[in-house]
Amino acid sequence: MLKSSRSIKPRGSVRALLSAVSLMAMVCAGFPAHAAEEVGQSVRVINVVTGSLNSRRLAPKDPVFASEAVSAEINSHGEIRLNDNSRIVVGENSVVRLDDFVVGSNGFQQGTIEVAKGAFRFITGNSPKGAFTVKTPVSTIGVRGTIFDVYVDAFGLTRVILFKGEIEACSSSNCVVVNRPCDIAEVTPNEAHELPYLRSGDRAAENGDYTLTSRQNRFQLGWRAPVLSCAVRAALDPAVGVQPTPPEGNEGPGESPESEPEKMDVENCGTYC
Repeated sequence: MLKSSRSIKPRGSVRALLSAVSLMAMVCAGFPAHAAEEVGQSVRVINVVTGSLNSRRLAPKDPVFASEAVSAEINSHGEIRLNDNSRIVVGENSVVRLDDFVVGSNGFQQGTIEVAKGAFRFITGNSPKGAFTVKTPVSTIGVRGTIFDVYVDAFGLTRVILFKGEIEACSSSNCVVVNRPCDIAEVTPNEAHELPYLRSGDRAAENGDYTLTSRQNRFQLGWRAPVLSCAVRAALDPAVGVQPTPPEGNEGPGESPESEPEKMDVENCGTYC
């Protein structure tokens, strides 16, 4: 009777073979040979939101990586939590790149977020003040512990709405600092200046220009901005003299729980728990 025989390779050879196979699989799948650094996670995705790494369509709980661009198509948006508990909204028809992230002992030591086009909301987390910089085609925005929206049109013109904290918006020639809730900074290629604050003008025009400021119940609680405070500011401003308009699908935190799109993890929901 013939005896079966088998050869057993040393463990080191097996490990080397498996590593080579894994590396080849990653390359064939379109991933870079070096591991990209995970800097956050998608929490909520409405319709089509993609990550540039391997051109993948994002789903809730998918990681996002340093130097990756996150894009949302029309009628879409993505809500992302970074590893320091900062929160990002990528609005519809928008492209945002997560760049130059350096991990520190408490959050990120530094990070740059580039808004190529569209609408973007940033709510800072546990990283030190001044750790983040936001860039657009015509501006650099210094972040000092804030909630703010950024809007970039097809020509790069940039508008920033502050809701809490302070930001410094700079053009190639000057900078403007805004530190009062609802103030708006505009940056062109040649100049940075302030505009009339949110809710001091025509409501329909503002909703068209600043698409993240209406219907806050589209977003989970920790990704909303306190927009209703802007209507209150306008109501108390003698130069404006308007009554606050009833919230359209909730203007901010504090409305009835029936309007919530879904329940959140209370431990991690952030600013408005």
